[in-house]
Amino acid sequence: MFNVNQSKKFVILDCDGGSDDAWALLLLLRAEQCELLQLLAVTITGCGNTTCENAARNMRRMLIACSREDSWRLDNFGKCALTNKHDAIDILTQVENAQWLPLQQYGYTNWNPCDALLVAGWLFENQFIKKSSTWHATVDLTGTHTRGQMVLDHLKECEKFPENVRIIELVDDNFFKHIVEWVAGLRNALD
Repeated sequence: MFNVNQSKKFVILDCDGGSDDAWALLLLLRAEQCELLQLLAVTITGCGNTTCENAARNMRRMLIACSREDSWRLDNFGKCALTNKHDAIDILTQVENAQWLPLQQYGYTNWNPCDALLVAGWLFENQFIKKSSTWHATVDLTGTHTRGQMVLDHLKECEKFPENVRIIELVDDNFFKHIVEWVAGLRNALD
């Protein structure tokens, strides 16, 4: 059964068009189908590994595969999922095989769809997030410590720098597998 906040959630997905963003979009579309939220818009930023135009094209392909190109109402998505064939997931499988398989030769053993994990944590916080902590963080734009990356205050000087971010440290992998099956239409509910 679903364990989400009972208040109506409204979502604008702002993304860079990567495969993890596509999984996040699929999760949001499925959650909307189950009336857990209302997806208001998908916006694109140009800060990923591609141009803004490519990112927009990638996300548009996902919306087309989910029969959502021209309409924000969900008409055909459920029909695709019930046949256990989902065009959007087929596209993602091809993309991720191209990205992931070459990395395995360098010892990478984990797949990390960051944005999809974040959406799962937002929707199913109690079931999915097993450990988290709060920190003060800032983005270093001057190059003092990094260049354009987040820096955590490991000294925990809370009086000077109040905690302003939550870091998710551990998630329930098996529950995420159930979420992916739910998105693909292989599960009617999450338990």
